[in-house]
Amino acid sequence: MNCADFLSGMAVWRCVLVMMVLQTLRSVVHVAGQPDNTRRDSTSWVVGLTDPVRVPGGLIRGQRVRLRNRYLGPVEQYLGVPFARPPTGHLRFRPPQSPPTSWTGVRNATTFSPACPQVVRTAEGDIPNWKSEPLRHRWPYLQVMDEDCLYLNIYVPAKEDNSTMAV
Repeated sequence: MNCADFLSGMAVWRCVLVMMVLQTLRSVVHVAGQPDNTRRDSTSWVVGLTDPVRVPGGLIRGQRVRLRNRYLGPVEQYLGVPFARPPTGHLRFRPPQSPPTSWTGVRNATTFSPACPQVVRTAEGDIPNWKSEPLRHRWPYLQVMDEDCLYLNIYVPAKEDNSTMAV
């Protein structure tokens, strides 16, 4: 084996090593980016829980969120509030049935509910960047899908005191 053969072999190993490192980094970034339904928007932060609120199915508790915006005040958000019975079993492919199934106690309304099942194109290069940008922002919320998806996310201005609000 001469020196030239040895060096060309080393170049191949360097390329293989670089490709392995890049693939590992890509996998780590992909796994770290996998969201769950507790994902938070980077434009807000939670400052506390709300008092229980009565809705047609029972009591819910949301969270008070401060927006990272100097013009908008805090809001109360109620995530995953059911507005109809789950469209499963004999209710599949039927119009939504109200009222929702009732529950006892206070329901946690601080996490997003699953999205409805849908086909999402994610193939890199198939969609131009200017069209896929909105999908990139929504993709974390589309990771969890279920037929039981008839829920609302409700946002209202935070109350300053115990006054009531017109809805």
